[in-house]
Amino acid sequence: MAQYQHYIPQFLLRNFAHPYRPQKNKGTKTRRFEKHKHKNDKVLNVVDQASDEPQLLELPVSRSFAQDDMYKDFADTIRGKKDVEQEPSRLESWTTEILHKVKKAYENNEVSIWLTRVERNRLRKFLFITKYRGPRFYEKYFFGDPQDYKSEDMHLLMDYMAKNRITRPRHLWLQNLRAIMALDMDNGRGWATKTSESIFPAVAAMFIFHVQHSYMAFCTPSNQREEFILTDQCYSVFEGPTSEIYCTEAGEYHGNMRLCYHEFGPISPRLMIIHRSRTLPEPLEDMKLELKQSRHRMLEPSVAHFPRPEDAGSILADLSVAKATNSYTRI
Repeated sequence: MAQYQHYIPQFLLRNFAHPYRPQKNKGTKTRRFEKHKHKNDKVLNVVDQASDEPQLLELPVSRSFAQDDMYKDFADTIRGKKDVEQEPSRLESWTTEILHKVKKAYENNEVSIWLTRVERNRLRKFLFITKYRGPRFYEKYFFGDPQDYKSEDMHLLMDYMAKNRITRPRHLWLQNLRAIMALDMDNGRGWATKTSESIFPAVAAMFIFHVQHSYMAFCTPSNQREEFILTDQCYSVFEGPTSEIYCTEAGEYHGNMRLCYHEFGPISPRLMIIHRSRTLPEPLEDMKLELKQSRHRMLEPSVAHFPRPEDAGSILADLSVAKATNSYTRI
């Protein structure tokens, strides 16, 4: 029997849901979407773009933002399959507690919230996992035959799979997923070395960048009538310039460059986690000239690789967020 497995967990989807109220007069077209729904079930307002004309629907939380048998045929053993289903459950349980604390603080109009380093690391790991098992990466590695894999890191992937005796890109996807979920993120940052040694280098670099090259802020719309929304790819959205790399001599597409200034993690209609690049202005640190100049020196080489460096800045550079403080630094 097929299992419906969520790439955006249900505990997050419920933050955007409302109780279902059956319609009294149902047309034939409407009845097709009434399956799996009962009175007071949690449902989402969804814009379905799969048909020729977009439709506004109400879909059950239990049947939204998920894949049929996401982990099926990926594991080498039955035990391995169970591991990859249980690890997300543990991580989601920890994340639920952390985000409940954040939501409660927001609802009580508290001006700040304290997270431990362990909580911060678990939250960062959860956001990366949510992105990595979403449609973008799931479809990227879905191929059974390595020859069908056409991304820019194709040659690197082929070499890595051959050295590690991995036969399919989707098996590599699962191996990366399991390794990151099982990773113990120690305060001494030994986890970064372990990550580089245990998973595909391109994914390891992406995870380390996700954790180390930004700081995390919780944001809410300033306008009380505005809300954040979820999309299939919302945890893969980033703000920053991109540029395609094309070799005219070989006639080959070599992928694209991108500079990530902000990444986004919606957690409710009124709360968003934003990861902001350490290269962007930071009000307190920039009061010290040496730190401000150091930030500019860090950004300049990255911007220089783009065809028009002057246009490779962030459109959200003046976003009113700041680094969190800690209990052992005096200002």
